[in-house]
Amino acid sequence: MLIIGQDRGRRIRAEAADIIRRGRTYFPDVYLLLRVQQLFGWRHEQRQPTEPTLQVCLISTASGGPDPDERDENFRRLYLVISITLGKACAPSLGPPQGASYQEALPFAPSIVASPSSDIIDEKMNWDTKRYTDYFSPKPEVTVPKQVKRTFPALAAIILLLLFLSGSFSNVNSRFWSSTDPRFPRKIWQIWKVGSLDFQIKDLEVARSWIQKNPTYRYEVLTDDNDMAYVEREYGPDGLNRLDIVHVYKNLNLKIIKADLLRYMVMYVEGGLYTDIDVEAVRPISKFIPERYNERDVDMVVGVEIDEPLFADHPVLGPKCQSFVQWTFMCKPRLPVMMRLIETIMAWLKQVAEEQGVTIAAIQLDFDQVISGTGPSAFTKAILAEMSEREGRDVKWKTFSDMEESKLVGNILVNNVEAFAAGQGHSNAGNHESRHSLVKHHYHASHWPEQHPRFNHPMYGEVERCNWDWNCVKQWDQDTADWETLPEEEKNRRLAQKEFEDRERAERERIEREREEREQLEREQREQREKEDRARKEQGGLVS
Repeated sequence: MLIIGQDRGRRIRAEAADIIRRGRTYFPDVYLLLRVQQLFGWRHEQRQPTEPTLQVCLISTASGGPDPDERDENFRRLYLVISITLGKACAPSLGPPQGASYQEALPFAPSIVASPSSDIIDEKMNWDTKRYTDYFSPKPEVTVPKQVKRTFPALAAIILLLLFLSGSFSNVNSRFWSSTDPRFPRKIWQIWKVGSLDFQIKDLEVARSWIQKNPTYRYEVLTDDNDMAYVEREYGPDGLNRLDIVHVYKNLNLKIIKADLLRYMVMYVEGGLYTDIDVEAVRPISKFIPERYNERDVDMVVGVEIDEPLFADHPVLGPKCQSFVQWTFMCKPRLPVMMRLIETIMAWLKQVAEEQGVTIAAIQLDFDQVISGTGPSAFTKAILAEMSEREGRDVKWKTFSDMEESKLVGNILVNNVEAFAAGQGHSNAGNHESRHSLVKHHYHASHWPEQHPRFNHPMYGEVERCNWDWNCVKQWDQDTADWETLPEEEKNRRLAQKEFEDRERAERERIEREREEREQLEREQREQREKEDRARKEQGGLVS
């Protein structure tokens, strides 16, 4: 806002009206130009004798056009024109700003046909407008008063600010966006089949832990019913305009892949904290960043999940023996690492579909492909690459192996294994009584491996059952190696015996599972009856 003299105010309004009239034929965003007219002309129409107050505000509602890049460039130039006009009118003795290119700023057609609205403005203002060459003719050098010298830096700052703001309307590739907020968004995100109002008791109790320990945080659950609407809004034409991402997500049928991809998409747009539905909050989120760190210096918070480097060369366990947790992590919005991870997953899905000769909707994946494609291994690889880029060196996993305290590398905070993965029984994870423990993973929602099986030896099963125990894995390796030396008759005999034992074990597990389900149902029904009884008693007390 500028307070200007009466004569100088008339000059500014006259020049602005001419800029608006000429600009309309070249820049068709009428709402923007009419808004400028109103802000420039309202004082004159009221005929107020007081010193006029001039407000400059450009508002563009244009969302497209045949050439968005050209439209954005014109918008920048229009800012520059008005900025130069203000500078000349408010401090005419300064002359044009040094280095300003008026031909660059004014690419409007030389032959202008005034629209009816422009004629009305001219009639109301009763002014004769000039040619553009009159506005920007060179000024003779004169002695600059000290008061004006003090004013010029402020005017220059205004011009730079306007030019900077104009860039916010450009269609910039989203991978170059980054967070400017020094704090993490105070919001908790979860993804599940249904909304929180329809949670089962076990899920509801776990979810409540986050709200109870973080009462000032907002909480939201994306479900199988509303996830597509969210993706289309945030990544569609009215959002990031990444229709390729929308298309892939819409056509994916593998639930675990969609769940992994969606958490990365949400964290890129929104930031905050993501946590799986079966993860319980042990401590408030405020404890996730140790006091020795400043929140403004941290862009992302992760924790170690698997730290078993001794298995790095194992044919099955090697690719997944060193990884960060992705069932709980924090980040600020618009982090490039999240978008790069999303785009890497997109390319990987396309490659898998081509290799299988099917569409993305029909691809099939095993356990290891999920882990390496969208799960912890993919997540870890992206974070290490981001750290390496920020640090200007190759950041290896050994930086975080056997880590007792958290480390900040490239503005990414890595908490030790006890923070997000205590109680695993491997990786020196400790237990949830540790001072480092922040969350507790209950694993009751982790059934996706049933649809994406691990490598399963016909006789000795999955090596993952060893849970990273060195002796167990060594025995599995020996047994599978010896198996290859057996004659087919002996293999068949052992397999028949194993099949019989597996059937018996499966039957025992079925009976146990049904018993647990009955007990769970009875417990929920009992709790519901108790809740209804309390409600009736409270209602009876109010009536009496």
